Amino acid sequence: MVDRIGAIAVPADLGTVGPKFNNGDVDACYVSAPAYKPFELNRGIGTKGGILKAPLAQATLQVMIRESKFPAGFVQKSRTDLVGRFDEALGLITKAEAAIPANQWVEIPKATLVEWDSLFQSVRLKLRDEKHVYDGSMLSVMLQLRCSKDPTRSECAEKKE
Repeated sequence: MVDRIGAIAVPADLGTVGPKFNNGDVDACYVSAPAYKPFELNRGIGTKGGILKAPLAQATLQVMIRESKFPAGFVQKSRTDLVGRFDEALGLITKAEAAIPANQWVEIPKATLVEWDSLFQSVRLKLRDEKHVYDGSMLSVMLQLRCSKDPTRSECAEKKE
């Protein structure tokens, strides 16, 4: 995505993204609302920045284990447990979003969101088809999540993912 918009990617992880943003080493960062307070991102936003009120990214979690070191059935039990906590996780995000001051949010015009959706989808499809980075099944699940939140999205009728 960074290449498509002509920006320069700066490597960061959970230990460095907050300081890099707050110190002005990067102009933007992708993090979920629960990171706002502990990473003190208000410092980096200052009086001229803000938080885009738009679904720009969806986080996923991968856990790698040596299955032989765990009891039989552990993997499936873990999946079932995580699925059962989905609503709880959404609640944490909603609570974190509500705690962010209203003046920090930047509303994105609907026309711009439609353009972004098309751009993001083209990148996802390219990564799925050409680089085999994205799994088609995962993209289908993520599409279902986006469409459950906003069924009017054009991608919900297209079914390309």
